[in-house]
Amino acid sequence: MATLTAADHVRELALEQHGIIRAQQVTALGYTPDAVVQMARRGRLRRLAHGLYQDVRAPEDRWTRYMAATLWPHRTIGLLGRETVLSLLDLSDVNPGVIHVLVPPAHRVRHRRPPPGVVFIHADVPPDERTAIEGVPATTVARAIRDCAAAHLGPALLRQAIQDAHRTGWITDAEAQQLTDDLQQSGSL
Repeated sequence: MATLTAADHVRELALEQHGIIRAQQVTALGYTPDAVVQMARRGRLRRLAHGLYQDVRAPEDRWTRYMAATLWPHRTIGLLGRETVLSLLDLSDVNPGVIHVLVPPAHRVRHRRPPPGVVFIHADVPPDERTAIEGVPATTVARAIRDCAAAHLGPALLRQAIQDAHRTGWITDAEAQQLTDDLQQSGSL
């Protein structure tokens, strides 16, 4: 039986994450930071940002750029949020021009420019408002709708998002009613 190499282990991890890995994940597998550098030099990994790589052998898919956006922040993992979540799940007619990524309030991007088309939003997101969409960390649909309302998304799009999310099973009857009541009370609907 053949022994798996560092590149094999990295590829397995990358395949689970739409081709994207962090250097810290490779070291957590027991390999040295130099192993990542060597894989990049040999052309097996493409460096996207400090500590963020794409396995060139992993197929790129619709979710690759979203996974890269959530793994880009150093020392934390971001969550897709707001209109990005609604758009990815076809909940309303929103069409965001950027990828919205929520990061903890204490997270600071220093000396690094965010990737093009990505906007970081500082927010506390409790565990019960976190989920994953196709393996990509994200806020729940209910949280995304509330955040869109707080960001002044139009009432018609909010109503449509609630109806579509309810119809497709992303939120329950009770959640749909609670969202509607809360957003009407706040004046968002």
